Amino acid sequence: MNIWNIVSKIGILDPNKTDKETKRLIFFNQVLFIGFFATLFQVVLTWPFIGFQSFLFLIITATSAISLFLNFKRRFWISKRVFILVVYLIGTYTTTLLGGDGYYHLGTLLIFAASLILFDTKSEKIEILLGLPVVALTLLIGEFGWFNAPDFSNHEAIEIVRFLNIFSLLVINSILTVFIIRLNDKNESELVNSKSSLESLVAERTSELNDQKIILEVQNKEKEVLLQEVHHRVKNNLQIIVSLINLQMSKTEDEGTTIALSETQGRVLSMSIIHQEMYQTNNFAKVGVRDYILNLIKTTSELHGYDSIRPTVEVEDTFNINLEKAIPFGLIINEIVMNYFKHVANQKGTTFKLSIVSDLKKDVYICRYSDNGCGFKSMDNSNSLGLQLIESLTEQIEGEFRYYNDNGAVYEFTINL
Repeated sequence: MNIWNIVSKIGILDPNKTDKETKRLIFFNQVLFIGFFATLFQVVLTWPFIGFQSFLFLIITATSAISLFLNFKRRFWISKRVFILVVYLIGTYTTTLLGGDGYYHLGTLLIFAASLILFDTKSEKIEILLGLPVVALTLLIGEFGWFNAPDFSNHEAIEIVRFLNIFSLLVINSILTVFIIRLNDKNESELVNSKSSLESLVAERTSELNDQKIILEVQNKEKEVLLQEVHHRVKNNLQIIVSLINLQMSKTEDEGTTIALSETQGRVLSMSIIHQEMYQTNNFAKVGVRDYILNLIKTTSELHGYDSIRPTVEVEDTFNINLEKAIPFGLIINEIVMNYFKHVANQKGTTFKLSIVSDLKKDVYICRYSDNGCGFKSMDNSNSLGLQLIESLTEQIEGEFRYYNDNGAVYEFTINL
């Protein structure tokens, strides 16, 4: 039984094969194993009739061995076609030598029945259809004595031969049926056990993955809390700097120094607001631009003593900017907003408009500020610290900057995201 099981499982350890393909291969191995010994017996059985030509059955014996080797090498596609072809050819030729009295032609029915199991009726119809005429031809040769097949009906051993052939066919068919059913039941059981083991393994791995997921979630939460704390502390430290600057301003009587400190205070505040936005929204990668701009305008207006400013800000709520470019972007907006409060806000009826639109052709966003104040008195402002700072910061965000008069001052700069 151990040898039978070993032979039956030759070549089936292929993860790419389906259960049906595996069963076909097991069945084929069994046919080859039994056929190897059955054809050796046929050599002895047919010797009294055809003499030396009975060794033709050795070709089937050798083919059985070769096909088993091909199955071992997982050449199942070649193996089964070679075996069936050789059996059909030898069987048909032998029937022309022995006629119908030996009942050898009945063996083709068994081979054809085996091929129906061996071949997939959906993807291998041609092989089955080719077998039909061969089987029909062999049966006709045996039953009607075509091709002048010799008549052995009066041979002294013919009754024994007939009995042995029928008996061998029945025995082979019974053995195949019994062993295939038993082995298939065993394989079904093994498949069920394998499936159960696989399900257990999958459940175990799923449990492990869930545990790892929980650990990662905890670690991510800890990192979020840590990053939130970092941004909060940075914001607080910047607020401390703002307070120190404010304290220094109260101690300074020089107007120029006071203005410079106030501008510096505004720039520090613009950076502080970025970190505030990050830890309040729990987004540590990007900053919501619209909320940031509104918060910056509100803070800057309070810093300069203006409470009634109603700026027009046209920015999509979903427009975000990453932290790397958020700081220089915020400083640019801060310079523009501070310039408005320094030179325009004190004039009556002034407007403040800031918009950001996308330019899909250039793959950039265009930021545009405009007011209806007196505009730039001179377009040569190369000594202006604010403009120099904006130009430098625009280069950091890989953009372009320009300013001009259009019924007031206009600032335009691009940001490549």
